[in-house]
Amino acid sequence: MKYIRFTNPHVLFLLLVSAELTLFVFRLIFIGKPPSSVREARECLHLQTNTQESDDQFFQRMWPSLHQVVDKCSYRHFRERIKVIGSAKQSILWLNWLVDQNEHQCNAIFVHNSKSVAMERELKRYTRKCVIYSLSDKHTETARYQDPRYSVLTLKQNVSSRARHLGWGVDHYARDADSVDLAYFTVVQVHKLRYDSINIFYDGSQHIKSLFTKSPFDDANLATCQFNIIYNRPKGRLARRDFRYNWKRLLYDRRYLVAGVRKVRGSDDALAILLLNISEPYCWAKYISNQPFVAKNV
Repeated sequence: MKYIRFTNPHVLFLLLVSAELTLFVFRLIFIGKPPSSVREARECLHLQTNTQESDDQFFQRMWPSLHQVVDKCSYRHFRERIKVIGSAKQSILWLNWLVDQNEHQCNAIFVHNSKSVAMERELKRYTRKCVIYSLSDKHTETARYQDPRYSVLTLKQNVSSRARHLGWGVDHYARDADSVDLAYFTVVQVHKLRYDSINIFYDGSQHIKSLFTKSPFDDANLATCQFNIIYNRPKGRLARRDFRYNWKRLLYDRRYLVAGVRKVRGSDDALAILLLNISEPYCWAKYISNQPFVAKNV
């Protein structure tokens, strides 16, 4: 067997460089550019969770390991820009923006059932540009006389987890004033269609449905760039089926990417989930990626 022997090492170096260059050009022409971090994360989540299992088997496998799957597929792409806002007892994940311009408005909503606004104040100190609304049935109404540039606006309201489609007309005034849903509050009371962050701390399995295609949010052209929810452990066969249904809708709708999952207070009873909007051009450019907002990147 004959061997090729190079007497001049520079020749070998040039051959290796030319081979690498040829391979790079081949990939660029015939394969294309590598996928965006979002596309890569979505494909990884599909691969890890798209299995032929029963609803119970899917829940038993995914619930205790979902935070690990998401960390492997999604969270690693955004880890350096994510900040934890709040305490060990209750907190949200905030993804820092990539760009910020004078005309950009920032609005954030917190929905919970406690008196404390410590978490809202911490976010206000961190992002002074944001107008922050805090909704709870235990709050004292302050939104009418506080300056949103310096204070958290608190509203005494019980927000229903079942958002209804907006019927423009008398239907707005027929609703229960003490229990509005999120679609009604955002459109009719705040008069804004895009939010930088919405954070909900109860009934997450129902609130998450507001993000799906043909939901009340979708029909009203509402969008939030970041969505933090607390998803309680499903109890019963129907709740476990609903858990799998919600997961599949998030994957196949291609509206929101599951970017972070944490166990609440170190237990298995609830998961804190961060969803990022990958379908709205403003959210994409401001928070997600510097790459173009095109289908192959989503």
